[in-house]
Amino acid sequence: GRVCMDNQKHNSKLYLIWQIGAPLIATVLIMCAVAVCALEWRRRRGTRNTTNAPRGGSDLAIIFTDIQASTKLWGAAPASMAAALGQHNAVIRKEIAKHNGYEVKTVGDSFMIALASAQDAVELAVSIQSALHRQAWPKAIDQVYNAISDESSLAAVVDDVDGEWIPELIGEQQTPTKKKSRSFSDIDTDVSGFEMPRTTTTTSTVPVFRGLRVRIGIHYGPYEVTFDTVAKGYDYHGPEILIAAKVEEAGRGGQILVSQQVVAALSLSTTIRRRDTWTIGPHSTLQLRN
Repeated sequence: GRVCMDNQKHNSKLYLIWQIGAPLIATVLIMCAVAVCALEWRRRRGTRNTTNAPRGGSDLAIIFTDIQASTKLWGAAPASMAAALGQHNAVIRKEIAKHNGYEVKTVGDSFMIALASAQDAVELAVSIQSALHRQAWPKAIDQVYNAISDESSLAAVVDDVDGEWIPELIGEQQTPTKKKSRSFSDIDTDVSGFEMPRTTTTTSTVPVFRGLRVRIGIHYGPYEVTFDTVAKGYDYHGPEILIAAKVEEAGRGGQILVSQQVVAALSLSTTIRRRDTWTIGPHSTLQLRN
C-alpha cells in the first residue's frame, strides 16, 4: 500500500509539472516563431525588388519626372501639397509596377525610372499622365497654378486639405475632348518661358489641366549599370543620364518629351506611331553644359 501511495504522489507531481511546463514550453516556442518571422520580415523589408531592373548588355530607356512649380506649391499650400505628393507617389509607383518598370530612385518629388525598351517607357509615361489627370486633388493645387498663370498673389490660396477636393474623373470622362482644329501648338509647347496655363477646358467640361502638373522626359541609349550594395539596387550612370535629365527639364507640366533616339526606337512600333510625336522647334536639340 505504501508503494502504491508513493507512486500516486510521484504521478501527481509529474502531472503538476506537465500542467505548468507544457504551457510554458508552448509559449517559448510561439515567441521563438514570432521572433523568426519578425527577423525575416525586417530582412525582406530592407531588400528592394530588382526583378524588373535592366541589367545592361543593350540600350535601355530612362525616364525622369518632376512636378512643375513644386516650390511655390509647398510655399502656398503645404498641407494640400503633402496630401497631393502622397497621391502622386502612389499613382506613379502603381503604374511602374503595372508596366514592369524599375524605380531607380526618387529625389524630392522626382522619379528616375528604367525600362528595357523605348516603347515600354513611352507607354508608362502616357499611363502616368493619364492616371494623374484622373486623380482627385486638393483644390488648392489648381488655385496655385491659376495664381501663377494670372500673376496674382498666392496669398489668396486656401490651403484646406480637409475641404472639398477636385473629384476623380471616372468612366468616359477620363480624357479631354479634342477640338477639331486642335494642333500640338494648342497645348502649351513654348518651353522657353514659365507661362503657366490656367485650368481650362476644351469643348467638353473636362479640364485640360487638373491637379499636380508633372513633366516627363525619356531618353533611350547605352548606360553604365552598377549594383549598389548599400541601397541593394541597380543604378545607371553615364552621359546619357544627363541627356535624359535635360529632356525632362525642357518640358512643362502635363507634357511628355522624348529624345530623337526614343523616336527612332519607336519606328517599328505598331502601337505608337511617328505621327503621334511632334518636334518642338529649337528645343529639339538640347545644349548640354559642363
